[in-house]
Amino acid sequence: MIINQIKSGKAVRTSLILLILIISIIFLYRPYFQIKFGGGDNLEWYNEAKERNTLGKIIDYRYYSGRLGPSSYYNPIQLLIWRYMVINYDKNHYPYHLLSIFIHIINTVIVFFFLKIFIKNNFFSFAASLSFAIFYPNFETMGWIAAAITTGLAAFFILFTLFLAIKYFQRKNEFFYFSSLLIFFLGTFTKEYVVFTLPLLFAYYLTTQRGKSLEN
Repeated sequence: MIINQIKSGKAVRTSLILLILIISIIFLYRPYFQIKFGGGDNLEWYNEAKERNTLGKIIDYRYYSGRLGPSSYYNPIQLLIWRYMVINYDKNHYPYHLLSIFIHIINTVIVFFFLKIFIKNNFFSFAASLSFAIFYPNFETMGWIAAAITTGLAAFFILFTLFLAIKYFQRKNEFFYFSSLLIFFLGTFTKEYVVFTLPLLFAYYLTTQRGKSLEN
């Protein structure tokens, strides 16, 4: 009974912390919902999603529309999301900003639980994840739909891969191992710099796990 009460209390505290994080993000970034769709990269992705109107065209790495933007790189995961948004919302900027905010919220939640692995104190984990949530450069990208989607998705795949991989090292559960591989694999089709997850994981292994392996 006491153990269940302790666990219940921890769950309530964690839920309140996450709620505060989510409300803070929505409150601080709400002005960006007024920014119109605009041109630039937003329009390039829009036109690309309009043109590549079949799954075959989206996943075809040889396909090139002649644009200097999205067609210059192989990012089918991003393009699938853009295709969905273009079909359903065209240039209505509100859903795009909502998507950007949602991705940022998910990343902030992952950061919180990621930090809890290393920082056992809820307050410091909350403070660090809140700092990530309201970090100034985020304000420079959050109103720019193409940048917010690109950096948000890349951050999601990097953070989630690291979180699952570290969970595997801790618990030796193959579910976390194969899940981290799957998320990393998908992430490489989102943005090229997701590959930098590998040296980060290698550094984690060298600093925390290699000694344990040698002892065993």
